[in-house]
Amino acid sequence: MSIGRELSEEFKSLLRLRTEPVAFRRLEKAEDLGKVSNVVRMKRGFTYCQVPFLVRVLGQTVGITKDDPMGDRCSRLHGLRPATEKSMQREAEMLSMTWFANPEEAQIPKRP
Repeated sequence: MSIGRELSEEFKSLLRLRTEPVAFRRLEKAEDLGKVSNVVRMKRGFTYCQVPFLVRVLGQTVGITKDDPMGDRCSRLHGLRPATEKSMQREAEMLSMTWFANPEEAQIPKRP
């Protein structure tokens, strides 16, 4: 059994997962998605957090790019679009009205 498979089985056992662990790979160019077999592309609006569900539960290979109809916040958090101080402040203010006590606590680090 490969090391990756062993780690996956241990991870699954420790966390008592009901589905297989998944991984993702970032490609240099969007055109490289065409080289991936059986890749599913999102055709209508979605959030990034829906992608792992499709992979884990439905067993799909999902490919997304910054040009796909994904929410702006999701694409910035995952490094697909640039995050500016203004956009991060706007998100923090919005999150402070629902999930956090104030905008300072709502500041979310962005992926470089």
